[in-house]
Amino acid sequence: MLTNSRTPCEKWGQNLESSNDKFSCVCNASLITTLTIYDTVKERKICEDICQKNQLLNNQVFDNLCQNTNLAQHSSNCKYKYINRTSRFGNMESSLNMIEIAYKNWRHDNDCVHCDLHYNFQYQNYCIAKILLRPYLNYDSFWQAATTHYNYNELKFAAFFCISLHNNTACNHLANLCVTAFYAVGKNSPCNRFLLTQASETLYRYGGMDDQLLGREIKPFLYYRKEFQSLGMFTSHFYLKVSFKSLCQDLKLLALRQKNNHLNIFETIYDVGGSLHIWGPMKLSSMNLCSKLDDSNFVRFRLATEKVKCSLTLENLIDIASLYGRNRYISWFLNYTTKEEPQRILMQTLPILIEDLNKENEPLQGRDWLLVKRFQLIYFYTHQNIKNDLPTYENSYKLSIYRFGRYVERVELHTVIFEGNQIGVPLIKMKYRYLDFSQNLTLDSRLPFEFVISFVRQGEQSINEVLNELSFPMLLLFTVALTLLRMWGLLRQRQGISASPLSSVNNEDFCSITLVEFLLQLADYTSFALLIYFLLYVYLNSLIYYTQNYAELTLPLLKGYNYLQFVMCAAAVLKLITTSIKFWHLSHFNVFFIDWERPRYSDTNNINLKSNFETSSACSNAGSPANKCMVSAWRSIFLINEWVRLSSSQKTSTLFQNFATYIAFNIFATDAVTHNDSTLKLFVFTLSSLTIYCLQYVLHNTLITHLLGNPMQTFINHCSLANISIFVLIEPSSGYYIHGRSPNGFTDTDVPTIITEFQRENQSLCERRGLLNNADQCYIIIPPKNLYNYFNKLLLRLQRSVDSASAIRGDNNGIFQTRYHKDISRAEGSLEKTSIAYSNINRFFCAFVDHGIKDMDYIIKEKTLLERLLNCELNQHINESKGTFYEDKSYSFNHLFLYGHDFHLFILHFLILTAVYSLFTNALVAVVVFENFLSLLDFSNVVSADESSTKTQVPTRNEGENTSRNF
Repeated sequence: MLTNSRTPCEKWGQNLESSNDKFSCVCNASLITTLTIYDTVKERKICEDICQKNQLLNNQVFDNLCQNTNLAQHSSNCKYKYINRTSRFGNMESSLNMIEIAYKNWRHDNDCVHCDLHYNFQYQNYCIAKILLRPYLNYDSFWQAATTHYNYNELKFAAFFCISLHNNTACNHLANLCVTAFYAVGKNSPCNRFLLTQASETLYRYGGMDDQLLGREIKPFLYYRKEFQSLGMFTSHFYLKVSFKSLCQDLKLLALRQKNNHLNIFETIYDVGGSLHIWGPMKLSSMNLCSKLDDSNFVRFRLATEKVKCSLTLENLIDIASLYGRNRYISWFLNYTTKEEPQRILMQTLPILIEDLNKENEPLQGRDWLLVKRFQLIYFYTHQNIKNDLPTYENSYKLSIYRFGRYVERVELHTVIFEGNQIGVPLIKMKYRYLDFSQNLTLDSRLPFEFVISFVRQGEQSINEVLNELSFPMLLLFTVALTLLRMWGLLRQRQGISASPLSSVNNEDFCSITLVEFLLQLADYTSFALLIYFLLYVYLNSLIYYTQNYAELTLPLLKGYNYLQFVMCAAAVLKLITTSIKFWHLSHFNVFFIDWERPRYSDTNNINLKSNFETSSACSNAGSPANKCMVSAWRSIFLINEWVRLSSSQKTSTLFQNFATYIAFNIFATDAVTHNDSTLKLFVFTLSSLTIYCLQYVLHNTLITHLLGNPMQTFINHCSLANISIFVLIEPSSGYYIHGRSPNGFTDTDVPTIITEFQRENQSLCERRGLLNNADQCYIIIPPKNLYNYFNKLLLRLQRSVDSASAIRGDNNGIFQTRYHKDISRAEGSLEKTSIAYSNINRFFCAFVDHGIKDMDYIIKEKTLLERLLNCELNQHINESKGTFYEDKSYSFNHLFLYGHDFHLFILHFLILTAVYSLFTNALVAVVVFENFLSLLDFSNVVSADESSTKTQVPTRNEGENTSRNF
C-alpha cells in the first residue's frame, strides 16, 4: 500500500532530492564532484561530494580538481557518467557491494567525454564497467516477441540499473518490458526477477543470477503473491458503507451522508522507459475502445453487470495503437479511507487477472491465479528491418509494417460486496486477442471489444434464499391447507349421497371421485402458489434493486434463471390441466328453465296434443289474461340466446391484452431500465401484462358497466321479463338458483300492459321480484338430498322421449314417403311424452320453490363473513328433506360462463405467455406463439350454443336447435 503523503528526501540522507515523478529520491547533481554510491545489499543510496571526503581518497587528481573551483562546477561538455566498483571503505567484501556513479572518470584519466568500449558498455549517457554487467549478460539470450530491435539490448541494462542500483525508473522499465513480453516466464525473461520475488513464497535460484540479490524483492510490484495475497485479496474488505447512487463515469462512489467514506480509482501510466507519464483519477472512457471509435459519453453504471460492446476494424486498432505508441503501461490503485483513520487516504493496487495467460488463470482456479498489477491495453509489433517502398498513404502500408499485435478484447471490472455493504478490492479481468498479420487480415476485418462492469454480493443471506427457505414451503403448506378445507366443504355437502338408496354412486366410486377432485384442486392451488412465488421472486428482487440506496442487490439478480423457467412452465401446465377439466365440467351440469307461465301448444302438422292446461297453473299467479290467450315461446328462446352469449363472452380482450403488453414492453424495456438483465426484463414484461389487465378490468367495471349495465343483472332482469326462473345443479349437492318469477304474475301480453305493469312495479304498487319479496334474486343452493334423486327420475323420462323423437327424425331422412303416415303417429306419441315429461319437471320445480312438497323444503339465509372469505358453507342445514338457499349478492352464478371465469382465464394466459417469454426471451415471439396456441385452445367451444338444448332441458325441434346455434 502507498500513501499520498510525501516525506522530504533529506530524511534519508544528505544531498537527496525528489525525482521528477515524486516517487523516489535522487542525488542533487549540481556539482561535477557529486558522487553517488549504491549499496546493492542494504538498498541504500549515499550522495556525497568527493571534495568534502577526499581524505579517504588518496588521489592527486581529486586534490587538483577540488582546489580548482571552476573545474568543480558542472561542465556541459561532459558526455558520460561513469559507473564502477568503489573501495571507499577499504574493505574488499564491502567494495563488491558498493557501486559508484561519478561525473568524471577520476580513477583513470579524469575524462568525461570518452568511453572505452573494450572495458565498458555504453548505454544512454552512462559508461558502465563490463564487470558489473557480467551477471546480467544472459538476458541477451532472451529471444521473445518483446525483444524487437529497439528494446533488445535494453534488457540487461534495465535489469542492472533496477537490481543493482535500485533505480526506480529502471525497475519500471524492466516491468514494462515484462508486460511487453506478455508476462513471459523463463530463465532470462524480464519477468523472471519479479516472478521469483513476488509471485511465490518460495524463492528459486537460477544459474547466472547473483546469489546475494535473490533474497530481496524489487519494486515496482508487478505480481501478487500466489495463494497468500490472492486469497486475502478476495476475502478481505474495506469497512466502508458506500452508496451507489453516484456511481458515474470516473467510478467515484460517494456516500450520501458520511463525508469521509468515499472511494475512487487512481491511475498511473508509464512509458516504456519507466518514466511516469500520467497520474490521476482513472477515467473509464480511457479503457473503452468503443468510445475511441465513436467518441461517445460512457455509460452510467448502476450496480448492474453492464456490457458495452462494439466491433472495431483492424484499421481502427492500428490507429489507436499508433496513438498510444509505447507510452501506456497502466496500473490502477484503489483510493479509499478507513473508519479508524478517516483523514488518511490509502491506496491499494488493483489485481489484474489475464485470463488467457496460463492454465492456472481459468475462472475456477482462484487459489492458483497469477495476478499482475500492470497491463498494456493494445500494442502492435513492427518488423525489425522495415524496407517498404509503398507510399504511407496506401492501405497496404499499414499491414506491411506490422508483424503481429495484441489488444484487450474484453475488460471486466468485477467488484465483490460483503456483509454490511462493504466493498472488497475490485478485480480486473482481461482477455487478449492475438493478431498475426501474416494471416488473411485486412484493414476492414471486424474485431470485437467488450467492456463489462459486474457486481456480486457475498456474506449475507439474500432475498432469494429467504424466499426458497421460508416463503416457498409456507405457500405449499397454505396450498395443502386450502385444498383440505375445500374438500372438507365438498364432503360435508355430499354426506349421505353415496349411502342413499336412490343414489347410483357406490362408495368406491365416491372415494375415487373425491381423490381425483382432491388432486385437481391441489394442482389448481399449486399453480397459484407457484405464480405467487414467481412474482415474489421477480418483483422483490427488482424493486429492491431499483429502490436501493446501498448495495443490497446486484445484477444479474438471478443466478439460476433456468429454475425460474421451470417454475413458470410447471405452473402453466398445472393451470392448463385444471382449467381444461373445469370447463369440461361446465358443459355437463344440469340447467332447467322454470316457466312460471302457461306453455303454448298448437296444432302443427295435424298433430293434436291433448292437455289439461285449460285451467290456471298451480305454479302461476297469472289470472285471466293468461287464460284468454295462449302464451308464446319467445321467452325461452330469448333467455337461451342470452345464456349462450354470456357463455362465450369475456370481460376483457385477450388479443388486446397481448399486443398492448408487447407495445408497453418495447416502450419501457430499454437498456437504461433493464440493464440487459433477464430478471429485470421479465419484471417489466409481467408488470406490463398485469397493468394492462388491471386497466381493462377497471375500465370494464367502471365505464363500460356504467354505460351498458352489469351483464349479470341485465340477465336477471331478462329472466323477470320472461317470467322464467333458472335452476342449476352443478353437482348433486350444490348449484345456483335465479328467481325470475315476475311480480305481476304474467309477462306474455301486449306492450301497453307490460309498460303499465312496469310503472306499477316502479311505484311499489306490487310485490318485489325477490323470492322473499325483496331484491335478492340470486342464490347459492344446497338442495335436499331427495331432490337430485327425484329430478333424475323425471329427467330420465324426458331424455328417453327426446331420444325416441330423434330416432324417428333420423328414420324420416331415409324413407320419407313410404313411412310418412306411420311416423306421424309415432311422432305424435313421442312429442306428447316429451311435453308431458317437460311439464312434470317444470311443475316439480315450481312446487319446490313454492314450498309445495312436504318431503322437500329449504331455508333461506345469508353466508357469514368467514364463509364468504373461505368460499364454503360451514353451518349447513341439510338433510334428505331440507336444503339451504344462500343469498348471493355477488352474482356467483357467473361462474357458469366464461364471463365469470375471466380472472382464471387471465391467470392461465398470463402463465403461458410468461413461460413462453422466459424460454425465448423475446416478447414478439411470445405473443405470436401464444396467439397461435390460443386459437387451438378455445374454451368458448366447450360452453357454446351446441350444448344449450341439452343443458337447459328445453325440448326443441331441429329448427329450434339450429336457431339456437345460430344465436
